[in-house]
Amino acid sequence: MTRKIRVGTVVWGHISGYPWWPGLVVPYETVLFLPPDAEIPKRDDNMIVVQWFSDGRISQLPMKDVELYRQGRRPVSQSGIFSDKALDRAVNAANAWLRPQASNTSERNKVYLPF
Repeated sequence: MTRKIRVGTVVWGHISGYPWWPGLVVPYETVLFLPPDAEIPKRDDNMIVVQWFSDGRISQLPMKDVELYRQGRRPVSQSGIFSDKALDRAVNAANAWLRPQASNTSERNKVYLPF
């Protein structure tokens, strides 16, 4: 049975060589906004498209590499190429996205997550 995570859900995602990172589940069609030289991944029901907090990049991940985001709880992280400060900024952006007052679009636009 394939696990389903809805578009708009904040998640932790993992790519080999990087620490777990917070991101937002976005529609598959978002991959159309990748740079022209990027390879467009094929739609796959066992994959999920995530836009990363802090840099706005987009990745397609297997469901096994995605966990639901819970404020104050981080997955066990292996060393990666990003500093703790960069990860802290991404976590702060994810937390800001989830704040009840951020449900207002103008508040959410203050969080760097380009669409």
